[in-house]
Amino acid sequence: MIAYVVTEGQFDAALLRRLLPDEIASGVQIVPAGGLSAAKSLARSLLALRQRPVAIVMDSDSVVPATIMERRQSAEEAVQGIAGNVPIRVIMAVPELEAVLFRNPAGLERILGAPIPIGIGELAETRPRKALDEWLRLSKATRSKPDFLKDLRPDDLDALRKAPEVNELIDFLKSVRSRSLSAAGSAL
Repeated sequence: MIAYVVTEGQFDAALLRRLLPDEIASGVQIVPAGGLSAAKSLARSLLALRQRPVAIVMDSDSVVPATIMERRQSAEEAVQGIAGNVPIRVIMAVPELEAVLFRNPAGLERILGAPIPIGIGELAETRPRKALDEWLRLSKATRSKPDFLKDLRPDDLDALRKAPEVNELIDFLKSVRSRSLSAAGSAL
């Protein structure tokens, strides 16, 4: 095990599993915690018990920069003391991880079989989870979030991996993998 990724919910974990390239996902366990407080608690437990790098991917639930920074800092403080020298990263999805999906509107429209409905695009700016749920409800092509994730093509995945949140997670996991390989090499 190289690292853990803690998310707030099941769909966040499933989305990240789908978005991480295979070479990055190998040796990484993505664990849904069941909410923000549970995510912080789980990250602390993993750090204390497993002494492995941990990334927490959490929703900012805001688009206000000061609020986002405050929430990140609060999460970092919650785990920093127990981390010691173990790498941690708090990654903020603004305002929710589902926002990543709306950065590839062509892919969304292809999978859901229709242009973005009136009002859904605007809703996605502040409440992308609700916007996606509403669009899925209206869609005749795809009926569930797991089905939606299965329908993502390689070109969709490539586009979505460019989202800052996903890119930051990939960079963190690459760095801990490199650090792990360096430590293993020096132990020989």
